[in-house]
Amino acid sequence: MTRRLFGALPVALAGLVLAAGAAFAHVEISPQRVAPGSFGTYTVQVPNEKTDEDTVGLDLTLPKRFLLESAESVPGWRTTVDVGRDGTPVAVHWKGGRLAPHTFGQFAITGRVPEE
Repeated sequence: MTRRLFGALPVALAGLVLAAGAAFAHVEISPQRVAPGSFGTYTVQVPNEKTDEDTVGLDLTLPKRFLLESAESVPGWRTTVDVGRDGTPVAVHWKGGRLAPHTFGQFAITGRVPEE
């Protein structure tokens, strides 16, 4: 199952949308606050709080004007990046791995957040 999450994220990453499941109140993104226009590594910690179902995918929609440099290649997962018509990355997907119940995974991207 591919997980989906839509929620409050760090101020400079407010446009970031995660697809990580319905019951993911504990998904964490770090750092939690960054300065506008800053470059960094952003880590998403995804717990599988289900008792009977593996998490097998994570979809990350990037905010407009976020400049993705790279997405982490996580062992056991296939990482792909979608690009828009202008060649700018718009989403990152991790598929094919497994997070068993009561475990978590970490996925990371590097890039620059928008100035505003």
